[in-house]
Amino acid sequence: MKVEDGDSSAMEKKGVDCTQVPLLLRSPQVGSSIVVVALPYACIGPVVTENDLPGAALGVSEGMKKNFDIADAAYGAYKLGKHGFWVERAHGTSKSHPETSLTLEIACTMLKKAMVCWMGFSKDQEALQVFESGQTSLEGDPPLALVPATAFNKSK
Repeated sequence: MKVEDGDSSAMEKKGVDCTQVPLLLRSPQVGSSIVVVALPYACIGPVVTENDLPGAALGVSEGMKKNFDIADAAYGAYKLGKHGFWVERAHGTSKSHPETSLTLEIACTMLKKAMVCWMGFSKDQEALQVFESGQTSLEGDPPLALVPATAFNKSK
């Protein structure tokens, strides 16, 4: 995820420099993948709070637009244990390979030492289900599905 010098803010460049990828899963046969990225607070500067989560996560999401044409974005928020999550799901068409269309889903939260985002690049419904139902345990919370079925429900 390279940042172009002329197109990026100082904060975006700092975020890219600080990004760690603790997990990358690919299914070459299906064409789907899951990437987990972490932005340690010790690297990016002052600790961001849960109130900053929507803006910070949207910044991660905006980075996808450099590689994908995005359509039909839907957003949600939910809790897993004591952690608040921001989530986005959209259809993405690769700018470099327009024949490649995926469902993109990003789920982000703030942990004690880092902001963490799970990104799913799903070629089909089965791959999307694998991403969303993956059991996640955060900082002592019991394992739960990463993205609950109700994550995109509109509140009344």
